[in-house]
Amino acid sequence: FFGFYPLQELVVEEPFGIDRPGIIPPIAQAETKIVSAFPPETLAKKGAIDKYGDLLLIENNLIIFSGNTIYGFDVSDTTNPQEIWKMELEEQNQIVSSRLYQGVIYLVTRTNINKITSCPMPLTLGSNSISIPCIDIYRPNYPISVDSTFTVLTIDPKNGVVKNKVSFVGSANLSVVYMSPNAIYITYTQFTEITKIFYDFFDAKGKDLLPGEILGKLKKLNAYDISLSAKFTELQVILESYYGSLNSDERLRIENEVANRLSDYTKEKARELEKTGIVKVAVSDLTISATGEVPGRPLN
Repeated sequence: FFGFYPLQELVVEEPFGIDRPGIIPPIAQAETKIVSAFPPETLAKKGAIDKYGDLLLIENNLIIFSGNTIYGFDVSDTTNPQEIWKMELEEQNQIVSSRLYQGVIYLVTRTNINKITSCPMPLTLGSNSISIPCIDIYRPNYPISVDSTFTVLTIDPKNGVVKNKVSFVGSANLSVVYMSPNAIYITYTQFTEITKIFYDFFDAKGKDLLPGEILGKLKKLNAYDISLSAKFTELQVILESYYGSLNSDERLRIENEVANRLSDYTKEKARELEKTGIVKVAVSDLTISATGEVPGRPLN
């Protein structure tokens, strides 16, 4: 719907003839240049701003998305641009995407959920800081695994004032944003945990390949509330411990049988193992007008 083309210059200067391991050469400060580009024969630099990033230009207001901070500059005097507002996102937040429509900025952010102190959810810093009460965060009416909260905000580009906002839970994986004149669509892709895949596989297709005791351990592991990496490590330990108790011929037979059956199982269950949630937000009033879920993931 709208592409960003950052006007920036990053110059790395290496001292001539110097090669010192461990010595980092100086890096010139990146900046946004204001250039008089037409007609080409009179090309000239008019001014510069010591900030850089993705850009939006709305009349005489230049908006710079620089990391977790958004700057608004008045560039009516191109030789002397003035910062007129700034919005700084809290550390756990990041910008997913933004759009400009009818003179309003639509900003999509994602916040990592803090399971210890989750309410209220801090969004921006500063004197006019914004936080989202948990009772204002939408969730689907069916269980999903969530690790993030998405927020859509409308911002006045002239002064940085947030006019409206809406938040909902989702997952940080592979988010795609699409905007039409009537709605903003935000997606998040979810993958089935590897320990659940293995347990469901052995329970449905491989009970003859594992002793009941090992299957019971996988069932307990699947229910643990620990990190995915810890679960995966423990899964490897459990299976390797069992495989190590077999003689070489039996181990080879079991491993080959597991690989063949698991391949068939994942093909059969492919539409269930990877799903994408879609949230439709109305442009007119930032209400969530629809939600849905489809197999697979969007390419872009």
